[in-house]
Amino acid sequence: MENLRLTARGIGAKGAFQSSVWQTFRQSEFPEILFCGMTALLFLLLASTCSPLYAFNDWVDPNSFMTMGKGMLKGFVPYRDLFEQKGPLLYLIHALAYLVDRTGFLGVFVFEVASLSMSLWIADKIVRLFISNQFNGFILPIFTCLTLVSSNFESGDSAEEFCLPLILGLMYLMCRHFLKNPLGTLTDRQALAVGSLGGCVLMIKYTMLGFWIGFALVLTAGCVQRRQVRELLRTVLFVLAGVALSVLPWLVYFVLNRALGSFFETYFLTNIRFYAQAMSLLDRIRLIGKAVGSGFGNNVVAGMITLFGIGVFAFGRRHFPTRHGRLVLPVCAAVQILATYYSGRNYSYYYLTFFPFLLFGLIAIVGVIQARKTIRLPIREKVALTVCLLLILTVVTISTSPNIPLINKSREDYPQFAFAEIINSVPGATVLNYGFLDGGFYTAADVTPAFRFFMLNNIDYQNMPEMLDEQKRYILDREATFVIFRMNMDESPSGLQIPGLHEHYKLAALGSFPYRGTGLVFKYALFKLKTSSLPSGHPR
Repeated sequence: MENLRLTARGIGAKGAFQSSVWQTFRQSEFPEILFCGMTALLFLLLASTCSPLYAFNDWVDPNSFMTMGKGMLKGFVPYRDLFEQKGPLLYLIHALAYLVDRTGFLGVFVFEVASLSMSLWIADKIVRLFISNQFNGFILPIFTCLTLVSSNFESGDSAEEFCLPLILGLMYLMCRHFLKNPLGTLTDRQALAVGSLGGCVLMIKYTMLGFWIGFALVLTAGCVQRRQVRELLRTVLFVLAGVALSVLPWLVYFVLNRALGSFFETYFLTNIRFYAQAMSLLDRIRLIGKAVGSGFGNNVVAGMITLFGIGVFAFGRRHFPTRHGRLVLPVCAAVQILATYYSGRNYSYYYLTFFPFLLFGLIAIVGVIQARKTIRLPIREKVALTVCLLLILTVVTISTSPNIPLINKSREDYPQFAFAEIINSVPGATVLNYGFLDGGFYTAADVTPAFRFFMLNNIDYQNMPEMLDEQKRYILDREATFVIFRMNMDESPSGLQIPGLHEHYKLAALGSFPYRGTGLVFKYALFKLKTSSLPSGHPR
């Protein structure tokens, strides 16, 4: 009998211990982090062409970033040795990704999952500020699905994608401030964090700093109105300190490599002077309206939810108690629209920057439902409904993501890998991607460019003639072992009129492939330096 009592006590103690562990597990953030990671992994596997389900990501932007990152690992300094227009932090991400996969994007996919997981974790924190956390299992998957199935997501691996957790981080600090301390300034730690996040964006793609400028305008207006100038100045100092934490390491890097001038000249001055399109103010306003309308039209469901959310947060008193708090979302949106499109250029992936606002629309919808009816879901029902929702959204992703048809392609279908076999048959060969943005041939062949202008950027010839002129010189001087051209399907390689091309080079291979579901099919031509034209010491 005594043994039975001891056994019962042991079982009871074990049960109490297990219950305690379960309670600790539920009260920690680990379940939320795990859910965010699994959600990110599921949808990125399907929607991003960097995922292992896809053979290759042939979008020019990711391949440009990969070439720059690879170059950094090989001792090349961005801007001085290799010309590209994004920020160095983006290249560092791709340098680390290159260590995982040298001829593909598996390493980038790892960073995509980490980035989106962080975005969802921060989004979860924003949701908890306004509504019951029992709905985050529904909001986060819907937010993820609508973002990734959008044509604005492109093929995956854009600068905008990697800035999403930074933008959401700012939004969390912004919302927390206007909820917890609406009549004061930021705490020192908050200001430092705001600056640090902004510094990271500055080192990736500074046109996305419109969110920070919008927040600064609203915060400054409130402080000036309340005569908190001294407190505002202190906040500004801590924000600048945060920016310095993110930017100073890069300034040191460029100073040590004697490339600080190249960094400022290329990343800031060239982008500001030459990347923007010349047009009248009226035409610029029209383009901005057309760009926003196009983004909205391509994402009607997400757009309607976003507008509803901004309207509810701006005109209702339920979420933010002060007028400045209610102004912050529309002001940030307006400033970011100007920062994104004022250059006069409109690429589809630009609109991805605005998807963080979608979260507030989802919060507003749930808030309206909660206001009418109190809903309490037992844990088992919540899990079951979440699983069902994930299954439905998986079907939606497979049905609507523009990248899904590419899952059926293999590396043998891509001219990049057919050309890579030929290129790699010549040890030490140099390659030139002539006349267009990086087509992925450097990536597929695992070749680091030997030329500063290793591709042709989106800058008009009259603004920067040396870019194309130098590419022509590389051919005329026989500096490249292989030269790759991109043409329309009705064009012939024999029609290429580049000085020295047909004299010194011969056609080695042709290939074609539909470009990223755009309906365009490009023809690619690989030219090889003739043996009779080989300079002394050139690889054969």
